[in-house]
Amino acid sequence: MQQSASAQITEAFQNTRVGGRFSVLEPATQPLGPSRPNRPLIILLAFVLGAVVGVGTVLVVEQHDESIKDAQEVENVLGLPVLGAVPRVPDLVRPSRRRGTGEAVAGTTNPQAGLLHRLKVESPLGLEFRRVYLKLAKTRGRALPRTLLVTSATRGEGKTTTTACLAITLARELRERVLLVDFDLRSPALHRALGLPSSTWGLAQMLRDRNFDERHVRTTALAQLDFLPAGRSETPAGELMDTAACEWFFQEASSRYSLVVVDAPPNLAVPDPLILGRVVEGVLYVIKAGSTIRKAAEYGVRVQREARDNVLGILLNDAGEILPSYYGYRAHGYGYTSEEAGGA
Repeated sequence: MQQSASAQITEAFQNTRVGGRFSVLEPATQPLGPSRPNRPLIILLAFVLGAVVGVGTVLVVEQHDESIKDAQEVENVLGLPVLGAVPRVPDLVRPSRRRGTGEAVAGTTNPQAGLLHRLKVESPLGLEFRRVYLKLAKTRGRALPRTLLVTSATRGEGKTTTTACLAITLARELRERVLLVDFDLRSPALHRALGLPSSTWGLAQMLRDRNFDERHVRTTALAQLDFLPAGRSETPAGELMDTAACEWFFQEASSRYSLVVVDAPPNLAVPDPLILGRVVEGVLYVIKAGSTIRKAAEYGVRVQREARDNVLGILLNDAGEILPSYYGYRAHGYGYTSEEAGGA
C-alpha cells in the first residue's frame, strides 16, 4: 500500500510538472537546527523588557520616596538655611553597641578611635564644619550664641557625631573654653563618638543636686574642649528635665565657659529638646539626606520653633561624596595634612 501510494504521488507529480503548474526551485533539505525558539530575539526582548521594568520601578520608587534629598529641598520645605552639607565619612561612623548592652564594642573606647584624634583639620569633613562655624558667626552678626543645642527628628540621623565634630571645630576656631554636654540622659552616646569610656557620674547628678561639681567634667585631648557626660541616676530623666533645672545649669555653665554645646535626644521621641530649646540661645537641626522623612522633619522643626523660635539652621548630614568632588579635593590634587584635632 505504501509503494502504491508512493507511485501514485510520483505519477501525479510528473503529470502536474508536465502541465506547467509548478516547478521545483530548490529541493527540500533536512534542517540542521530547530526553527524555534529564536534565542537572539528572546534575549533582545528580555533586555528591552528588563529595561522598561527597571525604569518603571525607579520612577515608582522615586514618586513614593518621602525622604529629603538635598539642601535645596530642605530650604524649600522648611524655610531654614542649610548651614552645612556634611559629607559621608565611613571611618567616622559612630561605634556600634554590643547586643543587649549599653557598652561599645571592645576597642571603640580607645582614644585613638575617637573624633578627637581622627577629625583632621584639612579634610572634607573638617573644612565643612569650619564653613558651618563661619556661617553661624554671620547669622548672629559676627557673635556666636553662647549656648547651642543640636537635635533631630528621629534616631539614626548622625546627630551625636555631628555635635562632636561641631564642638571640636568651635574649640579650635575660637581658642576659648568650650563645654560639650551629653544631655541625652536616656541613651547617652557622646562619649563613644569622642572615644572616651562611659561614666556613671555627670550631668544627671548635677541636675539632681543642683550643684555644678567640676569633678564630673572631663578634659579631652583638645586643650580648649571639656566634656560633661550624661551620668546615671535613679531619678527618671523626665523628673530631672525641667525648665528651672535647665536654666540653672546653663547659667552655671555659661559662667565658666565661653561656649556650651549640647547634644540632645530627638525631639519627636521625647520633649527634652523642647525644654532645652527655651533656655539655649540657638538650636541646630540635623537632617540625614535620603533618610529623614519629609513630614517628620517638617513637624519636628515646627514643634521646636513653637517652643522658641531660635532654630538657626539645618545641618544636612550624610551628603555622600558630593563635597570632595565638587570642591576638587581629589581632582586638583589637594592633600590632607596629618594634623589632628589637637592642632591649630
